[in-house]
Amino acid sequence: MWWENIKVGDKVRIIWKKKYFKPITGKVIKIWHKELHLDLGDGRTMAVYLMDDMIQKVEKCQ
Repeated sequence: MWWENIKVGDKVRIIWKKKYFKPITGKVIKIWHKELHLDLGDGRTMAVYLMDDMIQKVEKCQ
């Protein structure tokens, strides 16, 4: 499964299926039960459920 390649500390980009949602880039701070917890910067965090139908793909950034 593709999320097994993602580790804490990786920078990832979430691409949504809906075109009017902007892609979100953040650093993985925790992985818990198919959820990614991202540090978006400026003190903001976000949790993304990897099995959500709204997600088109998750890709690693360099």
